[in-house]
Amino acid sequence: MASKKIEFSKSNNRFSSNCLSQLIALAIPSERGIYKPPLQKEEELVSNLLQVHSYPKVLFVGNTRFRTRKELNGWLNEMKIHGRREWILKNERIISFHNLTEYPWSEISDRGTIEDFESREWSESEDKDKCREWVELLNTCLREKLYREGVRFQSEYPFKLYYFIANKDGKPRQYRYHSQQKQSSREVVKLLTNKKTGNIMCYRHSAMEGRFQRFDSLWYLEVSPTYFYSIDGINPYPYHGDQLAGVKRLERNESVLGQLIMWERLLTDRGDIFRPEYTMLRFDGLTRQIVNLGIVDELWLPVEEGAEPDDEEFESGGSLL
Repeated sequence: MASKKIEFSKSNNRFSSNCLSQLIALAIPSERGIYKPPLQKEEELVSNLLQVHSYPKVLFVGNTRFRTRKELNGWLNEMKIHGRREWILKNERIISFHNLTEYPWSEISDRGTIEDFESREWSESEDKDKCREWVELLNTCLREKLYREGVRFQSEYPFKLYYFIANKDGKPRQYRYHSQQKQSSREVVKLLTNKKTGNIMCYRHSAMEGRFQRFDSLWYLEVSPTYFYSIDGINPYPYHGDQLAGVKRLERNESVLGQLIMWERLLTDRGDIFRPEYTMLRFDGLTRQIVNLGIVDELWLPVEEGAEPDDEEFESGGSLL
């Protein structure tokens, strides 16, 4: 038998401007759902696509004796040639943004077979093989660009993501950048400790999955913010999947948006007098659109019992498309 006793809390049941979600919940019929029209509110939608602004206009193709990337990288390391990894090997050929007629590339390729082409013969091609080669070339540029910022590519299964590496001293790492409204910073490598023992459990790295896409002959980088968990700042944490699922369950729109803005600032950074800009691959900023309808997350997303707010300072006033 249902109790006829009414329980009232002065703090939780106070009629105020914050009780809208509770009133809506009371109005929902038990036998069916309820339609809630979009609220009339101005909201900024942010796409997670960064348009490729520029890349080398010419690429070079030539025959080579090297068959694997590992083999050629080993030779470059022996010659003490660092960086300059913007090339791929296909069908006994090297395809590169570097001039293969110049050293050290002239030592790698058969000079009599070297040809140069306009890059658009690959970037605008409908041929599937050329499209794959073009995407591979763009990825080599992206890895080189981010490597200079202390971001590494983790390719071992099941990972395919870019993540901030830890400081050599093992301390948390901050990344400072200019956000939408002010100068901000984010803890991109954080030490997670066992709450009972206080021992270091693992490292949490800010990370992203990056995938090149073509729309209407234009190339974009699709940025999907995520996290990478390691046991020592390098090697994957055995319970990475459990940790990732937990933080994703608690994340809200503003959290993901804040990470996306950080990656935008990093990828569109033009450098300064102390840090020369990486010029082989440039991006434009994220596409933004102001709309007059919006969704109040608090009305739709349940708050999990025991959930703790993230310690980062997130952007506000926008939503992901």
